Amino acid sequence: TQRELADLSTISVRAIRDLEKGKALRPRADTVRLIADGLRLGPRARAALEDAARRGSQGGAGRHQLLERCAPPVPLHPMIGRQTEATVLAEELRSGAERLITVVGLSGVGKTRLALETAARLHDAGLPVLWHTAPGTASDCLPHDGDPLTALATTCAAHLRLPDRPTAPPHATESGTQHLDGPEAAAGTPYGFGGRDAQPPAELLAALGDRDALLVLDGADCARLDFARLSRLLRELPGLRVLVTADAPWDVPGERLCLLAPLDAPRPDGTPSADAPAVRFLLSLIRRAR
Repeated sequence: TQRELADLSTISVRAIRDLEKGKALRPRADTVRLIADGLRLGPRARAALEDAARRGSQGGAGRHQLLERCAPPVPLHPMIGRQTEATVLAEELRSGAERLITVVGLSGVGKTRLALETAARLHDAGLPVLWHTAPGTASDCLPHDGDPLTALATTCAAHLRLPDRPTAPPHATESGTQHLDGPEAAAGTPYGFGGRDAQPPAELLAALGDRDALLVLDGADCARLDFARLSRLLRELPGLRVLVTADAPWDVPGERLCLLAPLDAPRPDGTPSADAPAVRFLLSLIRRAR
């Protein structure tokens, strides 16, 4: 067991667990030696273990190089206004003060553009960005389809999605047949709690490990997200931050809600100003339409 190996090798249980799960990809030579000593490996088995550790280290370095290039999509147009919001969100996520932020607002209010700016700032600060756009979501940006971790972001989003709810069978009552509805017909329980605390994708654990990173779920349907799985993902990956854009709050523990209001417009009783963010945005749309 992990505990027995830890006792024999004088290595912590957590270190052994991280090696088994692929979260620690570059074990030190001393760690490999202690494990070999604890297992009482012979010369050939010891050499094989040391070779596997070297290959894992080389593969880990390659994955870290891929992460360095993992950037958010490229916006097609500059962001108008929202500088304060972008600064606050980027700092909260970068510092780890918040690990789950949901940006909520009306359709077209600028949630995706704010998320793009926030993600770009975090990427500039050294954090790899895994970006997933929900199918059917309109995005004014150029995705990195060739990004080495685009498929990984899609895998992660699929892992966090609740399964389709099965049709509830009818049950008999004294007054006749009655169909289930309400909570008993729902898949799982509120927030997705229902024993679905499944193991996160192994490739995600291996790629990120303890490294700081940002996962963006753009246009997410929060009612279809599995909070139990997200909770485990955040536990397994202590450096992961999650930024969600949605039409409605998720209303789960630990969620930091960012309510995005429309851009500021000139006062009706004041002098119109072309510097007002709403006016600048309107003029930019007019220029593009011409």
